[in-house]
Amino acid sequence: MSFKNHFSLGGILMSLFIVLTAISCKPTVSNWQITSPDSKTTIQIQLSKESKQLSYNLIYKDLKVIENGALGISSSDAAFVSDLVFESAQENVINEKYALISGNKKEGHNIANELTLSFKNKDDKTF
Repeated sequence: MSFKNHFSLGGILMSLFIVLTAISCKPTVSNWQITSPDSKTTIQIQLSKESKQLSYNLIYKDLKVIENGALGISSSDAAFVSDLVFESAQENVINEKYALISGNKKEGHNIANELTLSFKNKDDKTF
């Protein structure tokens, strides 16, 4: 066995160790982020592993305007405040034109980035 083959085997074993370690370590918070088309506004959403509650940060021009704002909704038939489990995320780009009734322009143009997150509560209801 040459040194080159031994080194390659060691590299493979080290890579395997790193991958297995990364798989076994679960993050304490799940994070999502979406940025406006002009890159001035960013919303960061976090799901805490401990409390399973959602919070958000609003950043405008690199300045954190809102930090750890609580997210959730509660009604008489369901609560989506804590004990949430992430289900899915879907990103979409909105690019729509619409007619204006008055003003200098006849048409408006809306461009936005959209992020839809789905969660289940402890009663297995989806929000």
